[in-house]
Amino acid sequence: MMNLDSDELREVADFLGALGFDDAADALRTAARNTKSRSGEDERVDRYAQLFLDGAAEWWREDQADFTPAPMTPAVKFGIRAVLAEADKERPIMPRQWYDLRDLPTDVERVADRDG
Repeated sequence: MMNLDSDELREVADFLGALGFDDAADALRTAARNTKSRSGEDERVDRYAQLFLDGAAEWWREDQADFTPAPMTPAVKFGIRAVLAEADKERPIMPRQWYDLRDLPTDVERVADRDG
């Protein structure tokens, strides 16, 4: 079984549509709309976890010539996610801006004029 994200499903749908398989293409486009694409946070965690494992593998290779890197484990992903959560806490909160007061979310309690 292959796991395809929504962009890949759309590419296959376009290919099948070009070949004249319109029903199959429509079904894949519907599946692409219904498929949740990976969140940016998941991709960020995977990227940092892979960097971490690559760094750890380099460190081990210095001492062990026959070292085989291990696949990314849930523990590594959890650790990277915890580090990113802590880093996000340290980042200053940027003010949000709206040009029309009708667009304000319900959680906004106070507004200020951006020009003073």
